[in-house]
Amino acid sequence: MGETVQKKLSKKDIIKSYLIWTFFSHSTYNYERMQASGVLHAIAPSLEKLYGKDTQELREACERHMEFFNTEPNVGGCILGITLALEEQKANGEDVDPEMISSIKTGLMGPLAGIGDTIWQGTLSPIALGIILGMAKVGNFMGPLIYLLTIGIVLFGLGYVSYTKGYYMGREGIGKIIGSGLLNRVTEKATVVGATVLGGLTASYVTIQSGLKLHLSTGTLDVQTSVVANTNYFDEAVEIAQKHGFMDKVGLHINLFDGTPLTGGIKKLKKYARSDMFDYRPGIIYSHLPFYKDEIGEELEAQIQKYKKAGFSLMNIDSHHCAFYDIPVLFALIPLLKKYRFESVRYIGNSYFNGTWFRKKYGKYWIETMDKTGLRHVNYSSSVATYDKNMKKRSPKLIREKNVEVYVHPVLIGDHLIDNYTGGTHLKESFYRTGLAKKQFITSKDI
Repeated sequence: MGETVQKKLSKKDIIKSYLIWTFFSHSTYNYERMQASGVLHAIAPSLEKLYGKDTQELREACERHMEFFNTEPNVGGCILGITLALEEQKANGEDVDPEMISSIKTGLMGPLAGIGDTIWQGTLSPIALGIILGMAKVGNFMGPLIYLLTIGIVLFGLGYVSYTKGYYMGREGIGKIIGSGLLNRVTEKATVVGATVLGGLTASYVTIQSGLKLHLSTGTLDVQTSVVANTNYFDEAVEIAQKHGFMDKVGLHINLFDGTPLTGGIKKLKKYARSDMFDYRPGIIYSHLPFYKDEIGEELEAQIQKYKKAGFSLMNIDSHHCAFYDIPVLFALIPLLKKYRFESVRYIGNSYFNGTWFRKKYGKYWIETMDKTGLRHVNYSSSVATYDKNMKKRSPKLIREKNVEVYVHPVLIGDHLIDNYTGGTHLKESFYRTGLAKKQFITSKDI
């Protein structure tokens, strides 16, 4: 009687999976599943080795790894390492529940995203910039090269260690690290170092003068949501809103970036669609000149009609990835706002003006154009993180306003709402930490 052959992934398999994840984690990144296709692409060769080609077990594994997933790819790579270790155990007949694999991925992606963003964007990148910025400022071409080399070495090193440690240590090892508080201590120290470096850079390269000192004694916050009309889950969104009685608190989130267009005209435009799917990339010329206004208008009107037909009544409009900042979309949208009697609109975001002279001029033009519609709006809108930052520095653009709009991308993970927009922040905690919980919440009808 022969012995059962133990299925085992080699070091070469793990490295191959890591490299695919590093280069393709954000390929086909989409509104519905975020990085799910990148996850499956990275681990598919290993799954095929474990379960065999064209087997029921392989199909089931592929299906469970196409669930919603989003994390910071370098630190968060250890989640895929753990996943491979669990799939290996399951393939060898151990008692590993498929639901547990999905739960571990879901439970870790938010916390590790927050840690990864802090280490990567809040610490390592500013430190590298601090080292080479002086060189670049005086025209030394070695500055950018040193920056790219440094970032590349750290990126691949950090990602490789995280990914392989996740596989070799498994869920127990990662659990011990999280339980020990090590990651919290690293994050805290990284935040301090990053803030120190950014402070030094600011003092060296930025000059700001302001004689204003204002106080926001009372304030209100706009609380509502919006729906994407061309998403696969639009009907479920309608059912949820009807069941819980908030049809009057749902606006329209026009979308030209993800999913399938509702009309045929825009599918023919190579700068907006590919293979019957949205592929929004107009470039600087087509985004600032009124090309294809009719085709875009036809698609926007179809989304508006689907929104109204569902019975939503807030009549507030905003835009996925700020598509209506672009001239063709803006010019196509404005007549429709009047035709369908929209009542309010999200204005251009506060952070848009933190850029070039052209952005400031164009932002002013956009506001003046939208002002002509007479729609209700607030003058300040931002993410929770930007709101917190502007409150701490007493930004006049924020504290002079009575009503402000703070937007989040909530995802329900376990019993908690996580703000996916900021990489995994608990909404309840962030609202209390920033003082938003003490504000009065309203909808755009109350502006």
